Amino acid sequence: MSEAINAAIPGSELVIIPDASHRSNLEQPERFNMALDGFLSAQ
Repeated sequence: MSEAINAAIPGSELVIIPDASHRSNLEQPERFNMALDGFLSAQ
């Protein structure tokens, strides 16, 4: 489902964070922040 949503939204980026589910910012904060920083830096 995530891949379909990503494909339908121009400019979106799908990042899979291993061993994290719906609260990835709490479960894997370092990986989440790296992905977020990368996305925001590209804008």
